[in-house]
Amino acid sequence: MKTPLILCFILLSLTYYSRGRGIGELVPMFTIVNDTVDYKVPRGKCLITGKITRGEQIVSKGIVFTSSGAKSSSDAEGMFKILVDTSDAYLVIHKSPFRDAFVEGYKFENRHRIEILIFMPEDYEMIMQEKPVIYAYSDKNLDAQISIKPKGEFTFTYPSLNENNNWNISIIENQLFCDGKDYPYLFWVAKTENILYTKNENGLQGQIVKADLAIGFLEKELTNLGLNDTEKTDFITYWGPRLTQSNYAFIQLKVDEAYNDIATIEITPTPANIRRVYLLFTPFDTFPSHLEIQPLSKAYAPLQRDGFTIVEWGGSEISINQLNKQL
Repeated sequence: MKTPLILCFILLSLTYYSRGRGIGELVPMFTIVNDTVDYKVPRGKCLITGKITRGEQIVSKGIVFTSSGAKSSSDAEGMFKILVDTSDAYLVIHKSPFRDAFVEGYKFENRHRIEILIFMPEDYEMIMQEKPVIYAYSDKNLDAQISIKPKGEFTFTYPSLNENNNWNISIIENQLFCDGKDYPYLFWVAKTENILYTKNENGLQGQIVKADLAIGFLEKELTNLGLNDTEKTDFITYWGPRLTQSNYAFIQLKVDEAYNDIATIEITPTPANIRRVYLLFTPFDTFPSHLEIQPLSKAYAPLQRDGFTIVEWGGSEISINQLNKQL
């Protein structure tokens, strides 16, 4: 009886993720087995239990985490349990060297218990443009319009883009509002077939970082680029767990104009200050001595925060296979 049930769950998940997508683009996939009220779950929380598989294989030691900092891992049977905030918009499921899976577009209700099956993608070469977020600040109240054009296709935005494919926002007393509701930032995810590292005749531009030094590396770089404590914390709590799963990572930051390789942004009125930071990284279990690395020596102007100011960050994991195509 187990096989028909699993096939049913897979068909349900394919149906769920087929909206606006072609065959071959149904990854990441998940299916909700059960979603019920459970008053044993604390207020403001949602308890998620589930199983992670990839093809016919159980995924053990898979890392499951959210933007609020909740974190769990799957056991030898692929089972996991995680207590998330109802404000969380997604789950990330990470298991190197596989492509990540995502649970997005499903609301985690207050005091609910959710049972879920997660199917990690197989042979998936699409690159996810993950967790780009846009912060907007102003010392004077103003209305603005923000439009993002990613190198690829949106898979999720929050809040949702309007019919013109942009956000109409207001900044009131330095708080961001969209459609009358306040948000800490604007959020989007997209997928693309190809993102390239910046490279010159001397090799790839970036740095190889040991896992135990990755957090310090990010803290230093983000401070130098002018991100404030909230922005750095949001960045590091999302990417830190990913960068520390393998022994080494090749890291490259695309800053300001270089971010246009990932997505262009149009803002009206034009902000007085803008800083865009995009992380590219490839994890390695052993030191990648075959890489020719050219450290980036460009110095960026300090970020001023007087007047209308925009800060954006995001990132992508580039597989070893994808990186090797550039060598």
